[in-house]
Amino acid sequence: MRHSRTRLLVVLIAGVIGGLAPALRAGTTAPAARDEEGVWKRAGEEEEVILRSGFVVEDVQLEAYLAGVVARLAATDGFDGDAFVVRVLKDPSLNAFALPHGSLFIHTGLLARMMNEAQLASVLAHEMTHVTQRHGWKGYRSLKTKTGLLAVMSAASIAAGNFSGVAQLMGELGTIAAISGYSQALEKEADVEGWHRLAGAGYDTNEAPITFRLLMADLEAHERKEPFFFGSHPKLAERERNFRQLNPSKKNASPGETGKEKYAAAIMPVLLINGELEMRAGRHDAARDQLWRYRAERPADVRVRWLLGENERLDKVAGNLTEARDLLDEAIALDPRFSQSHRSLGLICYRAGELATAAVHLRSFLELEPAAHDRAYLETYLQQCESAQSQSSSP
Repeated sequence: MRHSRTRLLVVLIAGVIGGLAPALRAGTTAPAARDEEGVWKRAGEEEEVILRSGFVVEDVQLEAYLAGVVARLAATDGFDGDAFVVRVLKDPSLNAFALPHGSLFIHTGLLARMMNEAQLASVLAHEMTHVTQRHGWKGYRSLKTKTGLLAVMSAASIAAGNFSGVAQLMGELGTIAAISGYSQALEKEADVEGWHRLAGAGYDTNEAPITFRLLMADLEAHERKEPFFFGSHPKLAERERNFRQLNPSKKNASPGETGKEKYAAAIMPVLLINGELEMRAGRHDAARDQLWRYRAERPADVRVRWLLGENERLDKVAGNLTEARDLLDEAIALDPRFSQSHRSLGLICYRAGELATAAVHLRSFLELEPAAHDRAYLETYLQQCESAQSQSSSP
């Protein structure tokens, strides 16, 4: 398949769509067909919705790191790294996807579960192939020809019905790329071409099948149910099998680079973001793992101490309230003006019947956050604490 790479380049619509879509990038060619030009236009419109959603992680250093990985992979085929843009989306689901005009998206949930740069590169190389081999256009055209687009959108809508995050933003192209995936033949091509990019860039190709085994294990361990392509056990198993079969025998294999340290440093902010998202989704074990990984590197961060304490408070099955109190006390000692620590500790003390201590922390929170969305709810608790104190002090 390698001979096909030189004839396929990323194609973008000239100009800017809606003020947000990428301009024509270096090394691109003219659209191959009018309907392909329409697909790129639609891709720009769908991208605009995502960019305006508030789900995109704004982190210049993280963006630069991901751009460097993509440029390294792109150079193996003579592509310009600027033909691709990588953005991180705040969503704990396991997914990455590409729109036909070269924009790659990867969820915080996926980044938080991979362990090194080679694993990241295996996913990005797969997605880059969807762009360079025009899979978005081919998949969309095939569905339109077979009148299958409505069926795909309906099935994806049902699958995403319980998910309020990125899944709800998907248009037709995003649904195909992020949820349903492409035909088995196109996905196999993405695996094969992606593996060649991975090897050509000097990464350890043995990490590619490990990537998908890690994701399958995570799905099983946390009983995850989600609509996305990389959240599907059968599709992950197919990726693992394809990448494993592509690897040469260990006797003749070059180990390549894993980039564990670089990756760990670059995605550190993601662990904090995604740990909180996992906590909000009720996946407390996953949140615990990611937040402790973050704290191991940044022990003086007050927010991670609060999140660890809050996670223990909210975990009704395995939560440790003694540990939660210790963590929240530490957070308050580090920064008494970090309001959320007072709220969490106040609620723990209230539930434990320690009303005097609860009143101190609930009052501190409300003073620091006068416009808190749950002010009325917390004021009710505070009044109960103060009333009980008043009664106990009466002769």
